[in-house]
Amino acid sequence: MSITLPLSKTKTTHGLAYSQAGEGLPVVFIHGVGLRSESWYQQVDALQNDYSVYTLDMPGHGDSDLFELNNPTLSDFTEKVAQFIIDVVKQPAVIVGHSMGALLSLSLAGAYPELCLAIVPMNAIYKRSDAAKAAVRLRASQLNELSHADACAPISRWFDTEGSLTEKDEYHAQLCREWLLEANLAGYAAAYKIFAEEDGPEQSSLKSLNMPVLYITGELDLNSTVLMSQTMAENTPQANAVIIKDSRHMTPLTHANEVNEALLDLLKTL
Repeated sequence: MSITLPLSKTKTTHGLAYSQAGEGLPVVFIHGVGLRSESWYQQVDALQNDYSVYTLDMPGHGDSDLFELNNPTLSDFTEKVAQFIIDVVKQPAVIVGHSMGALLSLSLAGAYPELCLAIVPMNAIYKRSDAAKAAVRLRASQLNELSHADACAPISRWFDTEGSLTEKDEYHAQLCREWLLEANLAGYAAAYKIFAEEDGPEQSSLKSLNMPVLYITGELDLNSTVLMSQTMAENTPQANAVIIKDSRHMTPLTHANEVNEALLDLLKTL
């Protein structure tokens, strides 16, 4: 089972794979650790008639090349995305990021504000609790012996696998499982270590953002909590927070209609 985006992927000279669909104001989507650009397929369907939609494979994910650095940092990932916007999009864009992609969107807005018309950090982390920090760093410390079976462990956190999944959510859980099983383990580990060590932007960085920011997270997301998004929104000058009812971490997949409505509402203001 697989999802195919409307256009085949292209790879930049810097090794970043992406798909593009539609014409109009550019919107760039960045996925989370272990996933790939296909995870945005429902957003592509909703936006491509009116916007130019770009979906990226993060370095070491999907069809993108591994980082040439042994221990890349969030800044290294950010520079890759900035170079993509400069070389391929060729104009400022709306940046939508999920999880690790949300960290990237906030980092990009801080370091390269001239490239961002607006940003949408989805299921972002900010000032984790001590217990959450310990848990995520423990998982990161175990990545040297990572197997594909280990990579699939997040499925139980992302979806209510102990409950009764809808047919659509079961389908999306299976998609994520397949993407994780196919993941480049070195690329997964490099990204996850960054995700584990980062704790979201500094308050001063949030206060300096000079573009519209829409924070979206799931009501039931235990790691990217409602309080995190609300606190970031309170410290960001032009920000709103949207909380998706009954959603866990995979909000773009499981609650696409609500996400797409919020995105379209933002895009219409630009």
